[in-house]
Amino acid sequence: MATPEGAEVTSLLGRLAARFETAQPTVREVTALYRSQWFPRLAPGTIAALKSRLAEADRALPDRPTPLDVHAWIVGLVSSGRCNAATANAHRQTLSRAYQIAAMRGLPVAHPAAE
Repeated sequence: MATPEGAEVTSLLGRLAARFETAQPTVREVTALYRSQWFPRLAPGTIAALKSRLAEADRALPDRPTPLDVHAWIVGLVSSGRCNAATANAHRQTLSRAYQIAAMRGLPVAHPAAE
């Protein structure tokens, strides 16, 4: 039996697939897909940490970030004292996972947060 969450995810995937047959989705669309696909499986404490990281990426990065954009963002997190290197790497890993999920769902994404 389909759940309301499942229907919402299916609808989101359908809209994104139709829109992005050739164009790359924005970072906000990638992170929204990640939240809809991954968050239902996670503990509340984990969700809170990931929400914070994804919100930071949404605010800090351009619509279609390059690897250089992501690198500059991560370096900026550390150099500004907002977090240490390990936490900044957790931000990059979360963004990387969001792009992996988008690629697994068939969206044409360039993966700017790959290691």
